[in-house]
Amino acid sequence: QERVNIQSADESALSAVPGITPELAKAIVTYRNQTRLESLADLLDVTAVSPQNQPLPQPNPGPARPGPNAPPIPQPAQQPAAPNPQPAGPKLVSQDLLMEIADDLTAVSGQEPPSAININSASAEVLACLPGVDQQLAEAIVAYRKSAGFFPNIAWLLKVDGMNQQIFKQIGSKVSARSETFRILSEGKVTSSGARQRIQIIVRLRPSSFDTLSYREDL
Repeated sequence: QERVNIQSADESALSAVPGITPELAKAIVTYRNQTRLESLADLLDVTAVSPQNQPLPQPNPGPARPGPNAPPIPQPAQQPAAPNPQPAGPKLVSQDLLMEIADDLTAVSGQEPPSAININSASAEVLACLPGVDQQLAEAIVAYRKSAGFFPNIAWLLKVDGMNQQIFKQIGSKVSARSETFRILSEGKVTSSGARQRIQIIVRLRPSSFDTLSYREDL
């Protein structure tokens, strides 16, 4: 299923995601208009919308038709335009909510970037190359993965001992919990002659199709 892009989806598309209310969807769009959402981690900064678009009071029209010798009626001062709603108040997306909704969302168009590190398969040495992640935290990520199972989405990194929101925001756009490139190896054997044939294909999955990156028969 194609995920909803938090950088471009409208309120209707966002509120269709389980866990995102219409109020939260509106807040995400308003926040996005002020600050670019670089990764899913930035949803942790979304705050409530301040209701500033109240109707302005209309000036008193005064007498309909003044007499010819009446002094001119002073014109009311021009009212400033109503400001756009601004993000204000408490933050709306908790760590638990982000873990619930992150698998249905994305901050990139199409596939995950090829350079994204898969937190479900990367070694501690590779994870330690991420900004803010030292060797101790990298090993904690691998240990959590071995004890609790694969990460359902990147937000589950927040459950790892030593991980905090500051580090998570640094790495949110550089990691992925999904595998989209696979190597498929198939072997056939003719029982009577013992002849064997192997083929290997490497594919990259798309939302509704796949790309063949490599195909070999001479194995």
